[in-house]
Amino acid sequence: MKLYQLKSGIYEKYCSTVKGNKNTSLDIVQKKLTRNIHLAFKVPKQNENEDKQLYMYGNLRILVVRNTIVWIENKKRQGTRHWFYLDKKKYNQLNKKLGIKKNSTNRKSYLEGNFNFFQKVKYKINYGLRWLL
Repeated sequence: MKLYQLKSGIYEKYCSTVKGNKNTSLDIVQKKLTRNIHLAFKVPKQNENEDKQLYMYGNLRILVVRNTIVWIENKKRQGTRHWFYLDKKKYNQLNKKLGIKKNSTNRKSYLEGNFNFFQKVKYKINYGLRWLL
C-alpha cells in the first residue's frame, strides 16, 4: 500500500495535537495517517478539477493534495461521536497491512484503562461495607 507523504510541520502537529502520540516515530505517524485516510469520510469536492481532497476522521481533519498531506486539524466538535463510525474490522486489517503494532497505536483496552476504578470499587465492597455484616 502506498503511504501518503507528509508536508513539513505535519509530523510535529500530529504528535502535539493527537492524544497519545507524543513520542511516536515519523514512520508510524505516516502509516497512521494513511490508515486514517482510508477509514475517513471523504468530503465531496466542490470542483472536480481540484487536486485537493479533504478527509474527516472523527475530530481529525486531513487535507491531501495529490499524494501529500498538507494540513491537519484536530479539534473537538459537538456531535462528532454521532456521525463518525469506525469500522474496527477494516481498522485491524489496515494495521496489519501497514505494520502498525498494537503498542504503537497507544490504545488501552477498557479494563486496562479503568483498572484503578475497578480496584477502588473492589476495595469499597470488601472494606467499606463491612459494617453492614
